[in-house]
Amino acid sequence: MELESRGVVRASGLVTADMAALVADRTWEILGRCGMDRGDRRTWPVGRQSKLQALRRADVYAPFVNDRLHAIADQPLCSDQRPQAQG
Repeated sequence: MELESRGVVRASGLVTADMAALVADRTWEILGRCGMDRGDRRTWPVGRQSKLQALRRADVYAPFVNDRLHAIADQPLCSDQRPQAQG
């Protein structure tokens, strides 16, 4: 299994290209409010960032959490119980 040997799993088709583009656009819209310009790497901070709760509040990454993801995650974890999403 790729997870055991490499520590990663590629899950093709988990989200559509349109969904990924929507998430990227929404992410950059919020980051733009913090002074980061998608087209200008000079505005991108270096290192770990904090104070980006706006991304969580906007639930930007919700499209990535779906039944297919849970099914994939549950297999290697041998779990039929998932923690509830934190709101």
